[in-house]
This record gives sequence, C-alpha cells and structure tokens, in this order.
Amino acid sequence: MMELTPLEALWGGFATFWSIWQACIMQITPFFIAFMASLFLIGAERRAPAREFLLPVLFFVLGFAISFSLMHSPLFMAVNPVPTAILKRAGGVYILVTGVFLFSRAVHLVKDWLYWPGGFLLGVAFGIVYMPCISPSLSKIFTIAMQPESMKTGLFLSFLYATGLGISLTIAGLMVIGIINSTGAYRRHNTTLRRFFSFLLVVLGLLNITGYMIYYKSLILKPFIK
Repeated sequence: MMELTPLEALWGGFATFWSIWQACIMQITPFFIAFMASLFLIGAERRAPAREFLLPVLFFVLGFAISFSLMHSPLFMAVNPVPTAILKRAGGVYILVTGVFLFSRAVHLVKDWLYWPGGFLLGVAFGIVYMPCISPSLSKIFTIAMQPESMKTGLFLSFLYATGLGISLTIAGLMVIGIINSTGAYRRHNTTLRRFFSFLLVVLGLLNITGYMIYYKSLILKPFIK
C-alpha cells in the first residue's frame, strides 16, 4: 500500500491549486472568491470589524474539508442513505439561497447567521457539489481510503487535502480583495460589485440544481483535453 504523510496530503491540496489542476478546481474557485468578495464588500459598507469577514471564511474551509472528505469516503458513502444526486441538488439550493441573501439587502437581517454557521454550511455545500479531477496526491489518498484496513486514515488524509485546497482558495480570494481594496473600487462601486459577485453564487446554485454543472466542468476542461 502506498504511503502518504499528513503533511504531504495537506501540501498536495495546497499545491494542486497552483498547478495545471487549477483547470478542474475552476469549478469552485471563482465562486468561492465571489463569496469572499461579497463578504468584504458588505463589511466595508458597514465598517464592520475584520473578524466579520474572516470568520465565515475560516468556517467555510472547515465545512468544505469535512464534506469533501466524507463525500469521497467509502466508509461514509456505504452508510449514507441520501443519493448523491439529491445531496448535490440540496447543496445547490443552499448556495443559491446564500447568493440571493448576499445580493439583496436582506443579508443585513441575517448577518449573524452568515458570519459563521452560514459560512460553514456553504463550505459543506461546496464540498458536496465539487467534482474533483484525480490529481497524483488525491489518487494516492483514494487508494489508501479504498483499503479496508486504512479507510479511516484515507478519510483523515482527504480532510487534510481539502484543507490545503481551502487555504489556497483563501489566499486567492485575499489577492482579489487586495486588488479591490487597493484600487478603491469598493468605495465607488460597492453595491454593483456586491451584486455581481453574489450573482455568481446564484449561478453556481442553478448549475447544480439543474444538473448542468457537468457541462460547465466539461467546458472549462475542454481546452486541456486532446
């Protein structure tokens, strides 16, 4: 059985984001950045403390890592009574609802929900709808997870891999927010930018509710497939 240390699993997820495999991760990258940017713009408008922006992002990464690891665990899928297709549609509904709240002024009425448990559940939804390509590191993890004697180890390594991926997503989001902040665009076009970014979440939700996510994945991968 192939070996993989926890640090290698974490680094595998982190490094995969900055490699050719980003073509596959584009399923979620622009939408996660849209979530981060929406939160930043809402916080800037309200002059809220930084924790109101950072906490939901941290909870998102935790929720994403948990659901990603479970969705690809033979242990979990063997006892899960809900078909994967239904889970993906439910995740799409939650993503869509989150996008609508971020788009509208209603977000101010539920800010406490969005700022930590809402972020966690959005991460769970992203982990459910994400259909990963099998990178070398993930291939090793899945091989370990398929062995009866090492299923729990595979589950843990998968969690670390997704955590590394979540860290990279967060860094990419901070880079985009840095551009928005340094150019002062958030002062001049706050509402327009917030609505644009939150609309992207609505699109992601609709893609999963309708089952068209597979076509979006095929579209972004087509240039890399000969």
